[in-house]
Amino acid sequence: MNAMDPLSARLAGLVPRNLPRPEPEALRSAVGRPPAPWIATVAGWYLPLTVVGLAGLVAAALGAWPWLGVLCFAAVLAGDWAAARVVSPLETLLTLSGWTRQVRALVRDLLLVVVTARAEPDTLVPLMLAVALIQLTWLGFGALGVFAGSRQPLAGFVPGAARQPSPTVAFAAIRGYEAGVVLLYFELAAALVTLLSDRVTGLAFGLLAVLLVAVGGVLLLRARRVLASAASAEQQLVDDITREAPTALVYITAGTGQGRHLLSPWLPTLEALPDGCLIVVREASHLATLEATSLRVVYAPTSRNLERAIVPSLRVAFFLGNSAKNIDLQRYPNLRHVFLGHGDSDKSPSANPMARVYDQIWVAGQAAIDRYAAAGVDLPADRFVIVGRPQVEQLRRGPLGQQPPTVLYAPTFEGYLDETNYTSLETMGPEIVRRLLAHRPAVRICFRPHASTGLLRPGMRAARIEVDRLLSESGGDHLGSHTQVGRPLQEAFDAADVLIADVSGVASDFLWTLRPIIAGNPRALTAEEFARRYPSQSANYLLTAPEQIDQIIDLALGDDPGLPGRTAIAGYVLGEHPHGPTATFIAATRRLAAQPR
Repeated sequence: MNAMDPLSARLAGLVPRNLPRPEPEALRSAVGRPPAPWIATVAGWYLPLTVVGLAGLVAAALGAWPWLGVLCFAAVLAGDWAAARVVSPLETLLTLSGWTRQVRALVRDLLLVVVTARAEPDTLVPLMLAVALIQLTWLGFGALGVFAGSRQPLAGFVPGAARQPSPTVAFAAIRGYEAGVVLLYFELAAALVTLLSDRVTGLAFGLLAVLLVAVGGVLLLRARRVLASAASAEQQLVDDITREAPTALVYITAGTGQGRHLLSPWLPTLEALPDGCLIVVREASHLATLEATSLRVVYAPTSRNLERAIVPSLRVAFFLGNSAKNIDLQRYPNLRHVFLGHGDSDKSPSANPMARVYDQIWVAGQAAIDRYAAAGVDLPADRFVIVGRPQVEQLRRGPLGQQPPTVLYAPTFEGYLDETNYTSLETMGPEIVRRLLAHRPAVRICFRPHASTGLLRPGMRAARIEVDRLLSESGGDHLGSHTQVGRPLQEAFDAADVLIADVSGVASDFLWTLRPIIAGNPRALTAEEFARRYPSQSANYLLTAPEQIDQIIDLALGDDPGLPGRTAIAGYVLGEHPHGPTATFIAATRRLAAQPR
């Protein structure tokens, strides 16, 4: 984690983790080299550098103190320079609010003009010309980035690799990042020139202008070369995919940075497909989050890129969610379109009428088929294929008998609508953890909120921070949410004696272990109504109020009277698979790929 000043760290915790980022920025972040630790540290102090630096520029302007102005200017510039190399949530928020890098450059440059003009009036004209040149150059390179983006080729990406394919890196570089860095260097040089005497100021700025034009020309020539070679690089990539002849494709398009959350549960199963699988990613924000894999990954932001990725061998397309961009792939009639989803639960989106647009819906068990019928989504029986949940196949089953026992608290996402908000975190989470720590101090708590927690609701972010604080200050061997970043969910499952979860696919998957599940009931439904609405959860212990956790955790870690009910319902939710769900999935893929279209 980057070192931050206390205020920045607190504000960063309140900023949504998955803020949308411009596509060029997300691509550059995914393919660029990781910044040096000291650069990350400077970026962590972005807020004080910016605030103190701008305040110092104003003071320098009022007092006509050029040296103070240049020092404060350099501080602001250092913050922007470092933030350009790391994913800074505060800097991203400023950009989305309209305080873009170009606007920030204009503000600090004009303040420096005022500082210098107060001390040396003769520098006003050269400095204003320099500011104008910088702004025009920002606009010019911005236009270049847009032009390059319109010609973005299908690009290869290797998750987890230290070096990415050179065509992908080259194209990311010409979409604005390098130009912005050059302009930051030029601004610093212009600031230093202001400290020279007025006799050499004009000459110095003239030389700087010539240098900027020369460097800009080099970048333009490089961009021209990259654009000229894009078609051949793309064709080479398509030829490589064609030779590999994958029969299946998995399609990733979702909100910012959610690719890992969608793909990771299915990745081992997709890698096990004997006839190959291609991963197509539509948004660059997912690339850096993906786990290392043996499967080929391509970045296809445009419909034309997607068309190039559809090689003749492909027969089956897997969809991990319902997204507006799904239609770009669904228009290919030569493919069999299969909805996988990323989890199996009793949430209302798990019985979405949009399922009608797919050739088949692959579900975990009969519970999912009944769920569609109960929601009024009438589909022929042959549209459903039960494949289980291959991702849970390797989990240990039955009691672990660990001492001390581990309780996994995994609250779900807050949902994009109130109707789909099933989480217990905001209303009960901190109090549940507080009571667990008091009643069972020896228990080890692992806190694993949904990856997109706090994306929409400030209360969720505050609750996450509070739970992490409680665990950190308790002094026990607990695991906060930051320890779960990048950790496979199955690993957390395998270490848990008890799960506290909500209506979600997490609870459905944990049924495979037959270990106790405590279901959050933040809507305070009666036990009968809860079981009717959420039949997959009907055998779990029901937690309606935090004060119930003392009694329920004693039952779960004691005689566990709920075991017979969970055993009975596990097959209904997850299906029966004599050779395991992975074998079922592979066989279903081969059958579908063999069908004539």
